[in-house]
Amino acid sequence: MSQNSDSLRSVGVIVGVFAAIGVGLGLTGFISIGWIEGTFTSADQSGFANSLGQMFVGLVFLQSVIITFFTGPTVAALAGLVTGISKTSKTRAAGISGIGAFVGFYIMVLIAILVMSMAYSTSGGSGSGGSGSFDLVNTLVTAAKAGIPTAAVGVVAGYIGSHFEGINISLGQQSPSPQSMSDD
Repeated sequence: MSQNSDSLRSVGVIVGVFAAIGVGLGLTGFISIGWIEGTFTSADQSGFANSLGQMFVGLVFLQSVIITFFTGPTVAALAGLVTGISKTSKTRAAGISGIGAFVGFYIMVLIAILVMSMAYSTSGGSGSGGSGSFDLVNTLVTAAKAGIPTAAVGVVAGYIGSHFEGINISLGQQSPSPQSMSDD
């Protein structure tokens, strides 16, 4: 039973890391969208200039969502390696990392997109807001597809990390003397 609770705790830690990163990405996107909107849109601008400003706002939103998607495999790789190093079973490390990355990715993306979409849909620089062209359902379907390679990276990284067994990777260790080093 202890091994199962340890596995659940490890999955929870991975999911928690993804969630925290989702909050950070969402808030960063929210701030970026607000900045771009304040810079490029205003009620004083003509129709074309305001449309161009709204296009910039949409592009920053799109870029922020794509960055969130691309962040998933990176976080999965790091979490998988750390999990693999801490587990004795290669398959358990791979499973924990894969499940944590799979669930965590969706939570990260959901949090980030919801926070960013609040900025996009409540934008008031031109008085019209930008929510008309954003399709949250389509974005979440795309995120569902992007979660699969993220989970695969988590599985592989967990398995690879478990191969560090017996290797001391502490930062405080003194380097070996030249006499004890060998090329084979």
